[in-house]
Amino acid sequence: MEKPDRQYFGATPKYILEIDAGPLAMSDYDFFIRLQRGPNSYEVRKDEMIVADGDYYFIVDTARLGVGLVCLIAVTSIPDTDVDGGFRTEVDVIETFLEILPL
Repeated sequence: MEKPDRQYFGATPKYILEIDAGPLAMSDYDFFIRLQRGPNSYEVRKDEMIVADGDYYFIVDTARLGVGLVCLIAVTSIPDTDVDGGFRTEVDVIETFLEILPL
């Protein structure tokens, strides 16, 4: 088990997001993430992320989530000619090991 990354309530840490969609680069498809802690959650769309050298970064607003362990849900819309509409939606729940601590 990985050691949790601990951040304090009110902090705004930055993380890199990596989604493996086979031969496609992350710029080739649409996605968003939902950060959730208990009943509190918010979404970050691809166009709201920081892009540097092909990497996508997002900011975690710990004040919006509250104290506790954070879950990340990634929703991707991948081009696929075998699916009606031409896009396949994939949902992945990712354990972040991010724990928000009280001040």
